[in-house]
Amino acid sequence: MRVLLGVANTCFFIFFCNASTANAFIGSAGVISSSIGSTGEISSSSPKEFADDFFEGPEKTLMLKFSSSHVVNGSLRSLPDEAWRHVMQQMGIAILSKVESVPWNVSSKMGRAMDTGCTAYLLSESSLFVYNDRVVFKTCGLSSPLRGVRLFLDVARGRAGPPEEGLEQVMYSHPAFMRQKEQAAPHRAWDDEVAFLKALFPKGVERRLGTRQHGTDLFAANYVVDTSQKASTWVAAEIYITELEQPTALTTFAKESKASQTDWWRETDPDRIDEFYFDPSGYSANALHSSNAYATMHASPQPSVGYISHATNAMMSPNELKEMIDRTLRLAPGRHIGLFLFAFSPSNITTLPANSSFAIDGYVSKATWALEGPGFQASLLSLTLQSPLTCT
Repeated sequence: MRVLLGVANTCFFIFFCNASTANAFIGSAGVISSSIGSTGEISSSSPKEFADDFFEGPEKTLMLKFSSSHVVNGSLRSLPDEAWRHVMQQMGIAILSKVESVPWNVSSKMGRAMDTGCTAYLLSESSLFVYNDRVVFKTCGLSSPLRGVRLFLDVARGRAGPPEEGLEQVMYSHPAFMRQKEQAAPHRAWDDEVAFLKALFPKGVERRLGTRQHGTDLFAANYVVDTSQKASTWVAAEIYITELEQPTALTTFAKESKASQTDWWRETDPDRIDEFYFDPSGYSANALHSSNAYATMHASPQPSVGYISHATNAMMSPNELKEMIDRTLRLAPGRHIGLFLFAFSPSNITTLPANSSFAIDGYVSKATWALEGPGFQASLLSLTLQSPLTCT
């Protein structure tokens, strides 16, 4: 269970169904704003907490890419914070703070078509990234991004048309849950999630990369007809580390280590950093870079969970990916690592070398899974610690 603290770090600059089916699931430059209030209340239709100190760390990620001609006001970043706050409130999630790569009122002067900035919201359960024509929504715990799909569609396009209207890309993924049966519907089984998504977006393709215990579930739909004329630059790289070494994990993500953690982010020279520490444990951070790429980290360091994720949408070489893993392991090593890569344009996905040049010290590669779907490509690398961790 996480309890929100009124302590947000000062900013330095650091992802479906017919209407009846959907309704059955849905039901009725660095300034931080920390008004939580009623936006943090969880609706009575959702589970409020787990029975013990366990917290479902693995995030569900929903990405929606819209045709710019269908976006309200021409840019999602032009929508007021209150619009996103209302969407989050309907899912029992609070907006804790936000940072922007370039403020909307500045980027809009260059013209909506030129707006490439990002607004990053730190949430009570992960993060929301808003671009001109794209949203990336990451949520952990018991919250459900799928129950909010129609909310996102309505706020982005207005209340009109079928779910697929005005959409160019849909991506939904999550690593293996630890206690999936305790999730809210439709997340209690992958088949249920797929049924929900397929009813909304029948063109989508679903796959499981890896094993049930350490795999990643993926659903993707690409509605861009001629990708040669409109190649997507969207990519995602996500690291999942489980069974964290103790007490290293608890120490690293304690409020008392805040200065060291912020210094860790500064090593990558971000323009904005936004961090939040939960009570009694838990850590979230968003970072924005001058390239308008985001990086985000979420940690549930308590022994009952022992989980870190570190994700970005920056284009990365194999060497940069290896460095990203090594840097994350410096914070707290774990027994298992998953590296998930995704791209809507296959030419953009990073191909990992099948040799020792991508070796992670102390870990052995268990397997690699690759998928090439209609208009997208994905892969998962699974690594396991060579010898047991020393626990104290």
